[in-house]
Amino acid sequence: MIIGVPKEIKTEEYRVGIVPAGVRLLAASGHRVLIEKTAGEGAGISDQEFKAAGAHLASSAAEVYGEAELVMKVKEPLPPEYDLLRPGLIVYTYLHLAPAPELTAVLLEKDIIGIAYETIQLPDGSLPLLTPMSEIAGRMAVQVGAHYLEKTEGGRGVLLGGVPGVYRGQVTILGGGVVGINAAKIAVVPFQGPRGQERKVPSLGSGFVISSGGYIVTNNHVIADVDSITVGFEDGTELEAEIVGRDPKTDIALIRV
Repeated sequence: MIIGVPKEIKTEEYRVGIVPAGVRLLAASGHRVLIEKTAGEGAGISDQEFKAAGAHLASSAAEVYGEAELVMKVKEPLPPEYDLLRPGLIVYTYLHLAPAPELTAVLLEKDIIGIAYETIQLPDGSLPLLTPMSEIAGRMAVQVGAHYLEKTEGGRGVLLGGVPGVYRGQVTILGGGVVGINAAKIAVVPFQGPRGQERKVPSLGSGFVISSGGYIVTNNHVIADVDSITVGFEDGTELEAEIVGRDPKTDIALIRV
């Protein structure tokens, strides 16, 4: 199969649809990978790196779309790319068609086979290509929020992390899905043990955060069938914990240790 990777043209989109490791894997499997020149520059990947991995370079997006059987992108096709689409072409990207009726109509009219990353689902119901994007969004949310707390950005001049003698900022997170849990992992100060080491709770899996006040934020489904819990820490310490609140709709549970 001929797999084409054009340069993204959406404003402030610097990512590229594939990295050299992916090119190497596809090329080793017998596929031809055609990448538009400078497609990886925004992500810090040079044309030479792609060539070394086995890619062929195209001089334009038209060349990529014209030769490829499957076009691999990051974002949905934009109006300047509509004329490059042709019947039977497979477009593999984040499509997000719900708010894009014009694009939906174009894809239907041109008989495009669209595979949207965000809708690919495993048998257990998980979304393997959407989850990492949501993890990034959750972790960035706190970073962006902290930026807009600065006085120069119209905020109150609050330093989110605080300093000795000054209280930390307070963070409210709405929802406890992948985005919310990852935001909490960044926003909440780790609970410190008696010797000052960070305490982790392997018994609760990956979806947990311990605050400086001794509270644990975790996924409700992990502890949905229990009323009390003994929390085991990595250093061998065990503490009786009280479940003080849970919300099945957002899958958040709050435990006090």
